[in-house]
Amino acid sequence: MESQLYHVLARNPLFGPMPAADRERILGYARPVTYAEGDFLFQEGDAPLALFLIVSGAVELSIAAGAGRTGVIGVLGSGDATGEVAVLDGGPYPVSARALERVVALAIPAGAFMRHVEERAELVRGVMAGTSMALRALLRENAELKAKPTVERLCGFLLGLVEQSAGTAMVKLPYEKRVLAGTLGVSPESLSRAFGRLRRVGVTTGRTDVVVIHDVAHLRELVGAGALGEAH
Repeated sequence: MESQLYHVLARNPLFGPMPAADRERILGYARPVTYAEGDFLFQEGDAPLALFLIVSGAVELSIAAGAGRTGVIGVLGSGDATGEVAVLDGGPYPVSARALERVVALAIPAGAFMRHVEERAELVRGVMAGTSMALRALLRENAELKAKPTVERLCGFLLGLVEQSAGTAMVKLPYEKRVLAGTLGVSPESLSRAFGRLRRVGVTTGRTDVVVIHDVAHLRELVGAGALGEAH
């Protein structure tokens, strides 16, 4: 397990640039924690007791949307970190993080991490650079995503789950459609319309989490040619 944790630390933008000795030190005071589906790693507004590095599983990030509702803003997977902004600025968590399935995460205590960084002044620039890099990548990804029609966003996601280049493929959605809509940056209604649009090109789905792509090569060609249009 320790070698796996070290590997996940090493490929994260925040921790990867650190000297190996500092990553080893983090492993000395951090602890792996397992969450069952539906468990919260933390909730919006909570004091930042730790930041978390996802080792395995999927974590939903959401914000309160009023009237007791929540809005999904993204899904994290292995190698992603969350809670770091709150830990670094000392404010409350700006989002809630909930396990979509069994999740193993490395919980890095806020106090120990900040003392570590403060004792090693040369780490400050690296931590800030890593945080900035992750934020810039997220902003770029969001900008690129929003520039695409909803149906193209959905196709790109589905094709990313398919290993084969041709033929018929059955794809199991990794999480419920409500979460998928938030991940793609669209409303559930827009997602439903996009699925309806895709039926015309041989992509079918029902009430289950299984999607059938009847001709993978043809769908890839349509996406590459930008021939799917908008699905509003």
